[in-house]
Amino acid sequence: MQTRRQLVGILLTVAMLLFAVAACAPETEDPIAGLGLVTQIQPQDDIVRGLATVESLDLALAGTFPVQVNAIVRGILPDSCTQIGQVSSVLEGSTLAITLRTERPADAICANTTQPFEKTLALAVEGLPAGVYTVTANGTSARFELSVDNRVEGLEPEAGTTSTPAPDATPALAPTAESSENQTSEATAEPDKRKCKDEMAFVRDMTVKDDTRMEPGQEFVKTWRLRNIGTCTWTQAYALVFANGDQMSGPDIVPFPKEVEPGKTIDISATLIAPATRGNYQGNWKLKSLDGTTFGVGNNNNKPFWVRIQVTASATPTPDETGSNIRGRVWHDLCKQPAVGAAPLETPPSGCTARANGSFVGNGIYEEEEPRIAGYEVDLGAGACPSTGLALAVADINGAYAFANLDAGTYCVSIDPLSDFNLPIFIPGEWTYPENATGSRTIRLDGIADVENVDFGWDYQFAP
Repeated sequence: MQTRRQLVGILLTVAMLLFAVAACAPETEDPIAGLGLVTQIQPQDDIVRGLATVESLDLALAGTFPVQVNAIVRGILPDSCTQIGQVSSVLEGSTLAITLRTERPADAICANTTQPFEKTLALAVEGLPAGVYTVTANGTSARFELSVDNRVEGLEPEAGTTSTPAPDATPALAPTAESSENQTSEATAEPDKRKCKDEMAFVRDMTVKDDTRMEPGQEFVKTWRLRNIGTCTWTQAYALVFANGDQMSGPDIVPFPKEVEPGKTIDISATLIAPATRGNYQGNWKLKSLDGTTFGVGNNNNKPFWVRIQVTASATPTPDETGSNIRGRVWHDLCKQPAVGAAPLETPPSGCTARANGSFVGNGIYEEEEPRIAGYEVDLGAGACPSTGLALAVADINGAYAFANLDAGTYCVSIDPLSDFNLPIFIPGEWTYPENATGSRTIRLDGIADVENVDFGWDYQFAP
């Protein structure tokens, strides 16, 4: 009896020890697959693993049958040591989910600078039925469509024959328009099955980024980089066409300079002229296929790509013999601050004046070596300051602005450094001239004489 009790006690002790070990053991299930949230995994075998940051996903369909689909994945790696590690894909229904993991040595000393990466992955699409499929890569998605089942019946060749499928077994990709005249009536019996598809992806702006500032009437060339992600080859019968919005004196149509095969890119340009009136302008553009159909970007291939600019008001209007003109400039009021930790100065440095707290600021006196500030916006108001809304002007590259042909009267010239237009130009800093530090001046005109040197001084906080 005593022996049996001892045996039971030993078994209970062993069971409790096994339970404790199991409770303390790490999870073996992949947290990325289980949660879809973990981006950094603990080191295993001296390797730190995580998920890659994907910024764009393009799909390129090759002009063959069965259709071949390549995924072009681009993104950012967090440092100089991290590399793309395991890449896996899972097809669930009509969604093909790609997971790109990263890895780097756990004890590596790495430069803390991001590194771009690009991976081209061949997707397993042979044998898929016709339909629309979504491809995801670490959360970024794109779609492609198979117009017919992506398989060739009787793929195994007979003895003594090649494995090339017969012409009537390749319905997924249509002949181009150049070869369509040679098709037999049997081949045109099912046109929908033989027609290729036009799809495109916007890659990047090569020139004139969004909201670029332009002078009135300025000529410029806008260039887009586009990728052919469809199954049709873009021949020289394709073209860039204006869709809607602000045409900016651009052409209605720009023919393609070369052929673009599926998966390839093209840089295509339009020469435009900025409108003469101040404001924001956007012109929308699309592509036109050889049969006259227009197409663009997006899941439905119907969204345009665009050019968007800001036009500044004329900075140097030509005055006539009637009325008065107001002219001025804004300069950078330089004040060289003492070095951090330096002994206090008894007198202000050159170009500076002392504040009550012992610090220094620009002295509000324009000197020839001090640079001028360009591109800012000036507001003219009717009546004494504060007053705005009568007219706007934008300074030229020399920092000068002007209001022309004004009637006799009182006006307010003001510059708001916190406006959406001026904020990137002025902040952080402060006014040093005029002494009211409001960035405004009241001007009185007689309608005949001009008023010059309506100037403003600005001291940048972190500049010398």
